[in-house]
Amino acid sequence: MSVSDQLKHRMDILENKEGNLFKFSIDIPVNQLNKIIKWIIGLDILFLIGTWLHHSKLVFQHRHTMNLLLLQFNLGLENVAASWYSSMLLFLIAVMAGLCYLADRQRFDKPKERILNTGWLFIVLAFTMLSFDEMGSFHESIGDSALFKEMGAGKMSGWIVFYIAGGLVAAFMIAFFLMKFKGNKKVLLFAVAGFLLYVSNPFQEKFEHYTWDNSPDPANWHRPAFFLLLEEGSELLASLCFLCSFTIYAIGATARNNIGVSEKRLKLSLIPKRNFIFWMVGLFIVMGLFMLVIYLNAWHLKDDDMGRPQNWFPSVLAFAAFIVSIYQFFKSRKQNNPTTVVYFCIALAALFSSAYFAADIYNYYTGFFTRWPYVLLAVTGLAGIAALAKLSGQWAKIAAAVWIIFMALSVFSKEFFNPPLYGFIAFSFLLMALFLHFKYPGKR
Repeated sequence: MSVSDQLKHRMDILENKEGNLFKFSIDIPVNQLNKIIKWIIGLDILFLIGTWLHHSKLVFQHRHTMNLLLLQFNLGLENVAASWYSSMLLFLIAVMAGLCYLADRQRFDKPKERILNTGWLFIVLAFTMLSFDEMGSFHESIGDSALFKEMGAGKMSGWIVFYIAGGLVAAFMIAFFLMKFKGNKKVLLFAVAGFLLYVSNPFQEKFEHYTWDNSPDPANWHRPAFFLLLEEGSELLASLCFLCSFTIYAIGATARNNIGVSEKRLKLSLIPKRNFIFWMVGLFIVMGLFMLVIYLNAWHLKDDDMGRPQNWFPSVLAFAAFIVSIYQFFKSRKQNNPTTVVYFCIALAALFSSAYFAADIYNYYTGFFTRWPYVLLAVTGLAGIAALAKLSGQWAKIAAAVWIIFMALSVFSKEFFNPPLYGFIAFSFLLMALFLHFKYPGKR
């Protein structure tokens, strides 16, 4: 019996044994994946141009509203749309690494291969933490946090621990890539290129601080646009390399599922465990506890030019809801599914919400962005009404209603910690609503 036949047999057994479970299938043609990569390249270029325009102050110097909008495209700043984009791109890499793990888990049976495959989980965790750091700019202050300071006695002990941990992660990643991709030169080339570009980033930051400290007038020092674009461009290019590497690998890992089709695809069928929703709730609780630990250990490090680590939690869950919804939108559109419009509305509201929290819009008290919370509430309300009308299952509707309520609380609450906390709770329930809907299709 071939490997593909063995896999199909195991899946049939699982379906018969767990017949009441839903399947979540991923089926994306290669040409669609290529379009996504092209969109990302286009957005990379757009944000780099925006970075150059805003940093160089070539346009809109005396127009406050337009300058505020252009500021959102500056990759060198924190708490703007550009930092959100960079963070979510890293999270997208983590998602793709997760798909690689699932694909390898289904096709490998030997103990050695299964052990090596667990390395994907560390890659998922590494890029998830990079996504968090990109929005929270934790690498600039984590060594001074209470959590790291307690790991040593010296003044720099927290930073030493952080550097050691970072070095170990980097060593693991390059070793994993060399072992995992040794049979695929293209995948390995993209992964190594991405790794080297990322490794260059800390050295570029060190050079920036050196030129700042040694300038004739540090107080009025202005970073040259070339070095800013080099640093931010290398980071975006590194993310693109990793995404290409993992995408190519995932397509190859699921190639056996393309038998009988005319076009290559990333095709993967998943049968979640019976208590899948409870696992989701457990994940959200762990994330909530992580949010609390950061609040207790590092909130005192908040500064105007630093990221807001609390904003990552609602933003990443909203982006996850966007990924799920937009995929279901394109999938159901071909089938003339009545819930197609609902998926689009939810995807739009989730994407807007993700950028809203990441760009710290809820902290604007004057100017153009003060109206955006109410725009967000209107978009959420329309998507929520559609969800309540079309989502299948009573529990899915209840979860969607909780999403709407907590999003309203996030808009009207002005306490420092509350808006991102309410947003985090809101999108936890939206994700549960979506998967409850998938589990019980057709039940109204």
